Amino acid sequence: GIVAFRSATGPTTPISLTVGEQLTHRDGQTDDRVARVDPNPAFGWTVEQLVYHDRPLSEVATDLSRRFGTRIRPADAATGRIRFTGVLVTDDEGAVLRRLEAFSGVTAERTTRGVVLRSHEPNR
Repeated sequence: GIVAFRSATGPTTPISLTVGEQLTHRDGQTDDRVARVDPNPAFGWTVEQLVYHDRPLSEVATDLSRRFGTRIRPADAATGRIRFTGVLVTDDEGAVLRRLEAFSGVTAERTTRGVVLRSHEPNR
C-alpha cells in the first residue's frame, strides 16, 4: 500500500505515496508535487482501455503509438493541443482510430510513415 520515491538529485528524505496519490517529478528539478487522483484510469490498460480527462491529443497519439507499434502523430502543434476526454478501448488499431475520429474532430490519415491526425478545423 505505500511506495517511497527518492530522487537521485533531490532531498535525501523519500516521499511516501499511498493509493490515490500521484507524484510529478522532473529530472533536475526540486519541485516534486504530490496530488490526489482517481487511481482507476491509470490501470485502464490492464483491460485494454486508455482513459483520458482533458489531455492533449499529442499525449493520446503517443500512447496509441506505444500500444500499437505504429507511429501516430498530430499533423501540427495546434492539432496536438486539441483536448480529449474519453475512454479508448484498444482492441484494434483501425477501430481505435475510427473512434478517435468520431469523438475528437480529427481525421486519421495513413501514410507510409504511420498515421497523421489532422484537425477538421483549419485554424485550430
